[in-house]
Amino acid sequence: MVPKFQTFEVRLTVPFSEQHLVFLEQLQREILKNRDRQYKKERITKNSIIRACVDAFRNVELNLKNIPDEETLLERLKEKIKS
Repeated sequence: MVPKFQTFEVRLTVPFSEQHLVFLEQLQREILKNRDRQYKKERITKNSIIRACVDAFRNVELNLKNIPDEETLLERLKEKIKS
């Protein structure tokens, strides 16, 4: 069986702040710590979490009009999550 990471075609380098990295590491640890033996089908990595977040928003209708910066984009994503 081919490892999941080898099924992806594109490698992407994304700059993160220390806060982003700490959050991803904590989330990864919590996921791994809180699953029973029968749910350990594959390794959950920081990359897994990021891909899942991207997939979660792929089909979400989002107001993309007049987004001047990352902060506005973040606010619109948060609004969508709340609704």
